[in-house]
Amino acid sequence: MQFDPTFRDDLLGDDLWRRAMIDLLLSAPGEYAGLRVDQEAVTAVPLYERQLTFPQPTLWTRLYEGDRLWMSDTPQERLMMLRGTTGMQGHVLVAGGGLGLYPQLLRRYAPVQRVTVVERHPVVAGLLAETLAGDKAIQIIHASFAEYIAGQTPAAFDGCYIDIHPTLDPRWLPGLNWLRDRCAGIVKGTLRIWGYDWMARELVKGLEKEYISLLRQNLTFDDPFGRGLRQELPSGWRAWPEEELRAWLTEYAYRAAWPVEW
Repeated sequence: MQFDPTFRDDLLGDDLWRRAMIDLLLSAPGEYAGLRVDQEAVTAVPLYERQLTFPQPTLWTRLYEGDRLWMSDTPQERLMMLRGTTGMQGHVLVAGGGLGLYPQLLRRYAPVQRVTVVERHPVVAGLLAETLAGDKAIQIIHASFAEYIAGQTPAAFDGCYIDIHPTLDPRWLPGLNWLRDRCAGIVKGTLRIWGYDWMARELVKGLEKEYISLLRQNLTFDDPFGRGLRQELPSGWRAWPEEELRAWLTEYAYRAAWPVEW
């Protein structure tokens, strides 16, 4: 398995924009057993921590559970998923279905012959099976991703894309690392995780601000991060220059992993 934690999927360029802003198959607006698909015309949407504005209202599709936004087809989502197709080929395993953008971008722009999408929510899995039924190379499986990968044989997939984010809190990163590590035996090519580089950078900032400051006072949070940092930081770390400490924390963010139940 090849995983690059420094891979940036939050990039913007004319060619990326042209390839991302294409017509895609999306579920029709409506209520779906606790989920809701909305279409709304707006003049501004978020794009990499700033606002992208349009000269006139533009229609975008969003998937909600109650008031919580799960997924959209806005430019940021499209561009990040398009970047996530880089290096993919053959048979690709996808964790999390959303609105089905990623499988369609894979099939359009990457040398991919098969796509297996694992989606735990039965309604989302059903919507995807209906929306993407026209492409027989895309298989939708209703299952927990952690349970599904546990039952797979070695080198079963050429690539993998993980987009399971119950929260955008960077503290979720070890859960993603845990899923990544569980894929090591079944994925023989590229593995990418949506927003990974951004989450790692934000996590390091939080560790520096909240956790390291406590450790300097010989205190710690009684949680996995607090216990892990206390146990793993080498002796003498307090004398390190800021850059050396940040580099160590970054490596720690890349390798810290505990089951998704956390």
